[in-house]
Amino acid sequence: MGTETSEEAHVLDEQELIDFLYVDKERTDSFISQLRSGTLRSVTKTTDTSEGSSLSVKGSIKVAQGEIKTSNESKANAAEEYDPYHSQLIQLLNDLDIHPSDTLPDECVGKMMLIKSHIRIHDFESIKSVMPIMSKNLSAFGLPSDKATRNSLKLVADLLAQMSDSISLTLDVDGTTVNGTLKGDGLSITQSDISRTYGVRMPGTWYTLGILDTVEQKQQPQMVGAIEDVVDAMSDAMNQVFQQSRYKIIPILVFRVVDTH
Repeated sequence: MGTETSEEAHVLDEQELIDFLYVDKERTDSFISQLRSGTLRSVTKTTDTSEGSSLSVKGSIKVAQGEIKTSNESKANAAEEYDPYHSQLIQLLNDLDIHPSDTLPDECVGKMMLIKSHIRIHDFESIKSVMPIMSKNLSAFGLPSDKATRNSLKLVADLLAQMSDSISLTLDVDGTTVNGTLKGDGLSITQSDISRTYGVRMPGTWYTLGILDTVEQKQQPQMVGAIEDVVDAMSDAMNQVFQQSRYKIIPILVFRVVDTH
């Protein structure tokens, strides 16, 4: 752990297409504004156009029949607007100049990293909706129907019922997991469609740009006294249940390079 690959930082070649699965728009706008003194919202391309006209006339004694071309030309501007948003995301990655890495540092706080890994996405909303059906049909889902399994499922169902419909992101990096949470409106595919189409594991290798932290796990139960201590203890216990990895990430971009050949 703690080393970076020798792969070039500019993984986004001009000839490659990028599939952005997730974009934290607020954070990307903030970083672009800091690096570029503002965030470009639109680009307008203006071109000049001109028009001419001709008039057919009948012949007379003095004027032969023919065509008279007028010289009155009118000029106008034709404007086309472009949304540079995704090109700005690519530019942000190149501005940050972060080498993609498939390893993790031993310790870090607030470290911006571009991690190359396999990823898993857990949609708690879909899991909650299917839990009652699964509990009644354990064998159909390939699960043992013993009492311990039923009790475990009931505990998970009760916990999930009290949670918001969050979307969990897990990076599998060199045998170590990294946990994070995705915003639903940042996904290019709805979480339910991801769950139905791919299940939990997304195919292939993905790049995740995010802010990485290591968090020490508490080994001993806390003494509880004030209400704040109780809340802290419960929060720590909940964190242990759902995200046991000491590596936490705030995802900013999740993308992959599309094979067009």
